[in-house]
Amino acid sequence: MSEAVRHFMKNPFPEWHSKPLHLTIAEMEDPHLVINELFDHYNLPEFRFIMKEWLDAALKEDEVLEVNYVGVYDLMIKVVEAVWVLKEKNG
Repeated sequence: MSEAVRHFMKNPFPEWHSKPLHLTIAEMEDPHLVINELFDHYNLPEFRFIMKEWLDAALKEDEVLEVNYVGVYDLMIKVVEAVWVLKEKNG
């Protein structure tokens, strides 16, 4: 077991950390806003291409231009939180 896992098991995240941190109140009330925002920025083929670039970059040891990924990363964090909100609302 890695040191990070041992540390987490001894020091779990506080309760507030188990809730969305990046969504606005409006986005929490209507998580579909986040999904719409994602696809306002990228169509499905573009998004697949970006995800493939992420995978390729992660598997290579070459330097990666982080600036190319920051916007997509921010949106993906929000999408994951929005999906969590939808799951909580729908049981």
